[in-house]
Order: sequence, then C-alpha cells, then structure tokens
Amino acid sequence: MIESALSYEKLYTDSHIEIAAKIIYNEARSVKDNCGVSGDCHRAAVIWCILNRVDAGYGDFEEVATAPN
Repeated sequence: MIESALSYEKLYTDSHIEIAAKIIYNEARSVKDNCGVSGDCHRAAVIWCILNRVDAGYGDFEEVATAPN
C-alpha cells in the first residue's frame, strides 16, 4: 500500500536533461559569480525561460529548447 502512495508521473526524460545541460553549458557557462547575481541564478534563468515558453504554448520542452534563435 505504501508503494502506491509513492508513485508519481515523470514529467521529464533523460533527453530533456541532456538538452538542458547542453543549453546551460553553452548559454551560461561564462557567467561569473562576481557580477552581483550568482551564476546559479543565470543558469536557472536559462531553463526558466524555456519552461515559460512551454507554458505559453510554443511547443514541448524539446521543441522550444531546440528552436532557432
């Protein structure tokens, strides 16, 4: 009975994680923590932007993350 209470729907795949890691590496790797905002905040903002566009209906995670420009 406890096992059924711990079941959950997985909202992401390994492919999503790989895409997100590549985007963070390329978009936010050069951000220094000494600019007044932590590098972690910049990296989170990159993913947050993608998720906002998914929520707005521009496509699923992979479509939005791999869209040109």
